[in-house]
Amino acid sequence: MKESINRYAVYSDLYEIAKLEGKFEQALNYLEQYTEINDSLSIASNESKILEIENRYKHQKLKTENAELRLRQTGYLLACAVCLIVVLIVLWIYFGYRKRTEKKLLLQQADLRDTRNRLLELSIEMERKNALLKHSEEEEKALERMREEMETLTARYRTLRENMLESSPVYKKLHQLAKQKKPQNTRTLIGEELWEQIKQQAQKVYPGLRRYVINRCPDLNESEWAYCCLYLFGFDTNDEASLLGINPTSVRTKTLRLRMRLNIDLPAQMSLYEYITMQI
Repeated sequence: MKESINRYAVYSDLYEIAKLEGKFEQALNYLEQYTEINDSLSIASNESKILEIENRYKHQKLKTENAELRLRQTGYLLACAVCLIVVLIVLWIYFGYRKRTEKKLLLQQADLRDTRNRLLELSIEMERKNALLKHSEEEEKALERMREEMETLTARYRTLRENMLESSPVYKKLHQLAKQKKPQNTRTLIGEELWEQIKQQAQKVYPGLRRYVINRCPDLNESEWAYCCLYLFGFDTNDEASLLGINPTSVRTKTLRLRMRLNIDLPAQMSLYEYITMQI
């Protein structure tokens, strides 16, 4: 580039000298050389400027792309952080709810156990007083008070068991399924796993259920036993029909068959549910 500039200056001077000396042909030759070098320098300068502009453009583009990349990365990190916070909040709510539910069930079980123990104590005391009863007015009143307390505790015991059953996850799942009310459904909504949970929960709330049923009907099959456990959840006929995928008439037939299999002669104005829950 420097050599071209020097030649440009030389030819310019030679052109002026030849023109002054009247050597026009030689001056024209120098002018052509001068013009050619001038054009070459202009082209080189333009190319240099273009290259510089391209380099600046590429540099600016690279900076812009890097900035956009950092912005996207920041956005991704922010989105991940938000998702993580949401997941942690959901887990905190879930485990808090689960802990409260477990605590409630434990309190219900403790209350149920205390009430059952008190009932046993009263039953033993009543038997003792009956044996020693001398028909005095004072003892009669004491015995009557004990009977009243026992009736109250029995009602409370029954209510506690019902509440414990209804607050269980199994009952809530069954209640949700029963309320779906799928029209023309002919298939049971209860899978094998849910049947197992039903049997386990029924025996947890009614510990003497299995022994009572087997004593009354030793050859009760597994299907009848499973239905017996479901029956003690206390659903009405329509809900049972929805769960089992049958009509209400068939549900009443299943209940009657269960009563016959257990050889139960119901007292007047008492349902099979009330009778069984009073016996266990």
